[in-house]
Amino acid sequence: MVEFGNVWVFLLLLLYFVCCKFCPIKKTAIYFPHFEFVQKIDKNNILKFLIFFFVVLALSNPYKKKYIIQKNLGDSIVLAIDSSGSMQYFDKFKIVKKVASDLISKRKNDKLGLVIFGTNAFIVSPLTKDLRFVRDALKRMYVGIAGDRTAIFDALLQSVRILKDSKSKTKIIILLTDGIDNMSRISFNEIHTII
Repeated sequence: MVEFGNVWVFLLLLLYFVCCKFCPIKKTAIYFPHFEFVQKIDKNNILKFLIFFFVVLALSNPYKKKYIIQKNLGDSIVLAIDSSGSMQYFDKFKIVKKVASDLISKRKNDKLGLVIFGTNAFIVSPLTKDLRFVRDALKRMYVGIAGDRTAIFDALLQSVRILKDSKSKTKIIILLTDGIDNMSRISFNEIHTII
């Protein structure tokens, strides 16, 4: 639907009609060749009115509104992946990376974040819809990149921090680990009090 930024400009059309009735026609100061021919064809001044009308229309600043309805904001998902020393056995880290990469590929409307943890927990990627970036970042991860021990609660804390400001209705942390916490600086019960 077309709307107008300056609707009041259309009042100038009234001025046109008032001027047609009461303003006397002055002698032509500038001569345009063949203009008499146009005046003969346009006896009712329709051409003059159309020119004035389209000038007024341009001044009214017409525009078309487009409404974009975003039905699905998607979920916010953080992958917290264990890269501690024990993940090297039986190709566990390789399998986890494959599973995580497949999951990333299937999330179309979602935002994903990535946390890698071992002795320490690091945010590799904040929430983003650039899934290729998350997948590429995951490919560069390797066993021991964050240390050899397992700080699960620290990783959960980092994951919760990523999700804290998300406006998604659904917020998910997927924890991929093979062990129990043996390194975190905080306990599980302390996570909610720190945030």
